[in-house]
Amino acid sequence: MKKRFLILILLIVGLFTITGCGCSKKTNEDTKNKKEIITPLMYKVTKEGSSNTIYILGTIHAGSLKNTEFAKYVTKAFDESHYVAAEIDNEEDESLDEVLEQLEKFTYDGDDTIKNHMSSEENYNKLMKYVEDNNLEIELIDKEKLNLEYYSRSLTQVVIEKSGLTAEEGIDEYFVNMAKKEKKNFLVVEGTEFQSEVLASLSDKFYENMIISAIENLDEQIKELKDSFEIWKKGNEKEIWKDDGSSIKEEDKSKYSEEDIKAAEEFDEKILYSRNITMTDKLEEYFKDNKDVFYMVGQDHVIGDRGIVSLLRQRGYTVTKISK
Repeated sequence: MKKRFLILILLIVGLFTITGCGCSKKTNEDTKNKKEIITPLMYKVTKEGSSNTIYILGTIHAGSLKNTEFAKYVTKAFDESHYVAAEIDNEEDESLDEVLEQLEKFTYDGDDTIKNHMSSEENYNKLMKYVEDNNLEIELIDKEKLNLEYYSRSLTQVVIEKSGLTAEEGIDEYFVNMAKKEKKNFLVVEGTEFQSEVLASLSDKFYENMIISAIENLDEQIKELKDSFEIWKKGNEKEIWKDDGSSIKEEDKSKYSEEDIKAAEEFDEKILYSRNITMTDKLEEYFKDNKDVFYMVGQDHVIGDRGIVSLLRQRGYTVTKISK
């Protein structure tokens, strides 16, 4: 079930407003070293009777691009595309009222507290101790009034910071900033409001499992995030596709409680599978509008039997891996 927390990290990090160029400043040290060539998994989508092309780049929302450059097939696809599409636009400005409204979504009403939403006193105490030890509170707000989604988001930020990766160097952010600099047309696949609603719809049990897993396995989560970025950079299709996307394999279900299995299935359906369908629908809209698009969504949406590539092939599109 570790994969669920990793995917949640990569979704949540995209929802934090980011400013800046999204690329590292060069230093004397950087210019001396030979740059690493990033060769991510990428697909070209065409359809008989249609003249436009869509390139799909499965991304990772946190990264480190210091002393790297993208392979020519990636930059060529970007240059050929008149449109660039990403899950959200991280440069949407929020007013003070919107920030306060968002904060309200992370707090319990009335006398309700987080303790009422956790399955055991042990887990509650474990979380409160971690909050105090790591200063995860918000000034002027009782830590027990902040909800499970807030603490899950906070813990993902802890993992990202300790991994050495940053949202500013996430792949989507890099290409979105490049697109805006070159005045390419920008398309939003989902939007922050939609993604926030998806996260808000997840159950207390799901968030409790994620929080306790992060606290108990922090070093593992950090390593897994760093390893995932390294795998992403190499773009080995066979290695990336070996995971079928499900949080719990059928053969492993006997190791978990029914409640845990239900929470995992909820995650798979809401965070992955249902969004894969809407992302594929959006891509089809771009085809109908005859748009040439450099299309970016999280890599886990692209791969697998229920991922975007498989869905497009089922709908009659030709999808080919490109590497040059």
